[in-house]
Amino acid sequence: LKPDLKRQKEILENYALENLSMVGTLQRGQQIYALIRTPDNTVHRVKNGNYLGNNFGLITTISEENITLKEMIQESGQAWVEQVGTLRLQSQESKK
Repeated sequence: LKPDLKRQKEILENYALENLSMVGTLQRGQQIYALIRTPDNTVHRVKNGNYLGNNFGLITTISEENITLKEMIQESGQAWVEQVGTLRLQSQESKK
């Protein structure tokens, strides 16, 4: 169990998950996308199969409320561990 270290990283993998904000969703046909804001206020569109965050976070599910992703964390003993991460929709209250 380990991430593909030869894969070219996607742009949102340059940010820690806690520095990214889910600000909305949109749907085209059957495909649902999430809108992610970076610390520099740029908004990116992502879908299932995209990556985000520093821990090789593979997006597995997008709903109107959150994004679920599988992250790969390397423990001190060099073993890789899979964990589930979530990025929740930023509420209108927290945008103020």
